[in-house]
Amino acid sequence: MNNRPYIGVTGITSRHQALTLARLLPEVCSHDLMLGVLASNKTLAGEPDLFPNQTPSRLEIEKIFPKRKGILNLLHYYTSDSIGLFHQMAYAYELAGKDCDGLQLNIAWPDSRVLQRFRKVYPKARLVLQIGRDALQEFDRDIDACADETQKYEGIATDILFDLSGGEGKAIDPELAWKFTEKALGNYGMGVAGGLEGNNLSTLKKLFRTFADCSIDAQGRLRDANDHLDLRKAKTYVQQALALLAT
Repeated sequence: MNNRPYIGVTGITSRHQALTLARLLPEVCSHDLMLGVLASNKTLAGEPDLFPNQTPSRLEIEKIFPKRKGILNLLHYYTSDSIGLFHQMAYAYELAGKDCDGLQLNIAWPDSRVLQRFRKVYPKARLVLQIGRDALQEFDRDIDACADETQKYEGIATDILFDLSGGEGKAIDPELAWKFTEKALGNYGMGVAGGLEGNNLSTLKKLFRTFADCSIDAQGRLRDANDHLDLRKAKTYVQQALALLAT
């Protein structure tokens, strides 16, 4: 199973966007390029989303993901209904098609037994667990306690993503991200997100110096005024991230 760290762009809604970004990846690179497509239990049931310009139709998802070396295709899934979570995850993963490499779960502390069951059925799938504001709030914003809780997902989740922005473009706190990453290190990949864009990636220099295989993801600040993915912003972000990794 591929567990390489990645540079992520989330909120992709078309194959054109995906292919445009995929062309930026050099032939030799320490990180994959993660292409993230958003979905929820409601959108996969054909219901409208609160952010329609960030979420493609359920029937379009599998057409978006390109199969290329160095590309990590993930479906970012959210549900407000924890009942039948395994079946939701399996349905989402299957619906995303053969070129989907796995799921990111934007859910606060899902049942580890459910995730373990998913891993047994889909052993090759990448499984990223987002640690967001709700997850941190359950521990009264105690970073150490929150990081300790991630240990129950060791050997189950392939990656832990620390993201207090939730796609809203709220700026990352580099020191807080560094503290969480240091404390939560385990048998999975570590990643951070939160308001990232091309012109603020330099704030993560300390993080990358210490954790060279850390993943990053961006979403909210790569949108235009109409909430569509701004390819110019997305390309600048990817290019600046590649440059940062090269320093």
